[in-house]
Amino acid sequence: MNALNPSSFKASLRSRIQTRARQTRRPATALRREFFMQRFLARVFADPTSPWVVTGGGGLLVRLPGARSSQDLDLIRTDTDITGAIDELRSLSGARPDIDPFVFGIELAKQLTGAAAAGAELTVTIYLGATLIADFHTDLAVDKIIIGDIETLTPTPILDLDGFTALPPVRLIPIPSQVADKICAMTARYGDTRRPSSRWRDLADLCFIVDNFAFDAAETRTAVDIQRHRRTLELPTTLTSPGPEWAHAYPAMAKDTTLPTHLHNLDTALAFVGACLNPLLDGTRTHGRWNPQDHSWGPA
Repeated sequence: MNALNPSSFKASLRSRIQTRARQTRRPATALRREFFMQRFLARVFADPTSPWVVTGGGGLLVRLPGARSSQDLDLIRTDTDITGAIDELRSLSGARPDIDPFVFGIELAKQLTGAAAAGAELTVTIYLGATLIADFHTDLAVDKIIIGDIETLTPTPILDLDGFTALPPVRLIPIPSQVADKICAMTARYGDTRRPSSRWRDLADLCFIVDNFAFDAAETRTAVDIQRHRRTLELPTTLTSPGPEWAHAYPAMAKDTTLPTHLHNLDTALAFVGACLNPLLDGTRTHGRWNPQDHSWGPA
């Protein structure tokens, strides 16, 4: 690959991203961030046997391109400790002219320990030559228990550029585990003051999941129970608003997603996901498979 001039590349990328933003009616800043996240995933999954798993909003964007913006990339490794995981990411991040012209830097922003999982917050920097052209945040977890079958999908590229390899298939956290993470993160209390969750995006993601994907009741209950015990949570039997801020914060966030307008309303969204998830929480649904077309539980 011939060396690219950083200034010329940034100008060309800006123009292409703006064109793509007009085509998709999505914010250019979000598309630019996702472009660089995708190029990083091209490194992480260049080896078809890569053991990494994508979760969080990044995983949702692979399944439902453009559903919402993601501020960071969430990755899981279950077969090593945090030091080993960071070291491996760094080993994957150097110059790979056979993939693209970038060099990635990995900096530890914060190491995490807690009931949900051990992990770290990382800053990923992107260089073209010696010029820093972008950065984004990555959340890394290393001791999560994954329930369900890992799915492998190829992301829809934000841009196709000459000299950049096609995106490889990536491994995605199973829907049951993702549902459990989001239920528990929404209902947990945080800090010494036990403040309610401010993870408005988790409710939007649950709406997307319930509306689009089939998943198993028993696996989801198992995943929820594991998360509940790890976090020492008392889960409700009905999903309700975690706190008063949600009445205005959730609709403000939801309008920037592709959710239908009626699901921008907090009570409507809670009722929509509750039709699926409340029977799992109250124990009345222990087996079966969710049917998103009929919006009902059926046989496994």
